[in-house]
Order: sequence, then C-alpha cells, then structure tokens
Amino acid sequence: MKIKIEADSQEEFDIKRGGLIKAIAGNKFKVSLSPVNETKPGEPKKPFYIAQEQMMAHYNELYRGTIEAILKDIDEVIG
Repeated sequence: MKIKIEADSQEEFDIKRGGLIKAIAGNKFKVSLSPVNETKPGEPKKPFYIAQEQMMAHYNELYRGTIEAILKDIDEVIG
C-alpha cells in the first residue's frame, strides 16, 4: 500500500496525524496513540543504559539468593 500525504506545513500534518493513523487502521484494529516517552504509572520501563540493566540483574540475583538462604534458615528453625 502506498499513501501520498500532502500538507501545507508540518504543524498541519502533526494535527491530522492521529486521525490519519486511525483511518488507515480501520475497524479491524484498535488504535491507541501515546507519546514515545510516556509510560503508565506502575509499568516497569527498560533502563536507559545497558550497564544499568546488567547491574540490576546481578543485584537481583544476589537478592534472590540471600532471600532463599534466609527462608531456608527459617525453615530449619521452625521445622
């Protein structure tokens, strides 16, 4: 499919972009438009730096190991 869009200015195109996207999607798709950097509250987002993601994975693994060790010790005392 090819679409040719003519607009007098970028501002005009930006104003009509949402309607255009919804018109192209038609009734077959549910379209929801939101800014690229917008996240919903409580929704985890990917870290900006790769190293940050690696550090979080490392410390999460250490945390899980510590919690498992504590739970094991508690089970030995209680059980």
